[in-house]
Amino acid sequence: MPRLGHYELRSLLGRGGTGVVYEARSDAGERVAIKLLDAGFVRDEAAHDRLRHEATILSALRDDHVVRVIEFVDAEAEPYLVVEYVDGASLRAVLGQTSRLAPPDVIGVMEDLLRGLGIAHDHGVVHRDVKPENVLVDRHGIAKLADFGLALSRLDASQPFRAGEGTPAYMSPEQVRGEQLDARSDLYGAGCVLHELLTGAPPFVRDNAFAVMEAHTVARVAPLTDVPDALAAVSERALQKDAAQRFSDAEEFRTALAAAAERSYAPAVLAAGGALSGIVAGLAPTTQIPARSVARQLVRRVLRRPRLAPALAVATSAAVVAAVATIALTHHPAAAGWNAVAAAAGPVRGVTCVASTCYAVGGTDGRDTVGVA
Repeated sequence: MPRLGHYELRSLLGRGGTGVVYEARSDAGERVAIKLLDAGFVRDEAAHDRLRHEATILSALRDDHVVRVIEFVDAEAEPYLVVEYVDGASLRAVLGQTSRLAPPDVIGVMEDLLRGLGIAHDHGVVHRDVKPENVLVDRHGIAKLADFGLALSRLDASQPFRAGEGTPAYMSPEQVRGEQLDARSDLYGAGCVLHELLTGAPPFVRDNAFAVMEAHTVARVAPLTDVPDALAAVSERALQKDAAQRFSDAEEFRTALAAAAERSYAPAVLAAGGALSGIVAGLAPTTQIPARSVARQLVRRVLRRPRLAPALAVATSAAVVAAVATIALTHHPAAAGWNAVAAAAGPVRGVTCVASTCYAVGGTDGRDTVGVA
């Protein structure tokens, strides 16, 4: 098996904007997850700083509803972050199996998410990327908040603030506008997750990222149907455009949600539980990828490192991609109102496509900007 420090890498769990995550085992036999920089970012100092920043934040957040950090190895050639292995699946994977969860599961996941956010906010951390992909659910149905790569924190004042960062479907109006954020921005994101759990979709579904972001700032959320009035009222308050009209903190949100659930469902319904644990058990990996597959993935990381001089490689790729993204931004009908946000996110560095929509990637850390190609 390939090794990294005193860890034996077992399988590839997933990829993010700048990183890859492997399942591994320590020499002591502990099952862990290790986050490394993707091959294209191994030489990117900003990506190193962001991983270091995430480690600083997680080390201060000790709670059952936040993924626990084990250690950060600050190696110049290959820094990596070791966190607890959550034996389960992301909430996004769960929603891929069922459009709506049973009421007890909705309430349970949201209460866990809000507890995790409350701990983060108590420590001066704003997550900035609350979404189903960043909520991990274990086999017992316990949800944990993960991926603090975009977080802002008073624990690390050196982390730069960039406008336009985040995931369009879950961004608060103030996040879209590039304003300074506080905990209430995360509560809006949590409100978007609640809306999706109740209805099967986030509050705004549009043809492109520009339209979704604009909707967060100006459009009215459609009234919820087939949802108890008390829960609909909680969702509506969480999604207010004006942050002052939302819940003041995660605990107020959680308390209101619990009270609404009690008014909406019989005690037997809430006590019965739902199918969440069974869904997660069916999704959680039970087989490991052969060692040679992990080895090939690691070899690719080395082979994909730039062979050109770094400055020339970056300049060449940036010039080509910038031309494509500039055309897209210039001709997109909604572009006029968002050029400032796109510019604030940093220079265009690449393009990534999901289904039929392509997003320009800007800044020095590979996070999606508002550019649509």
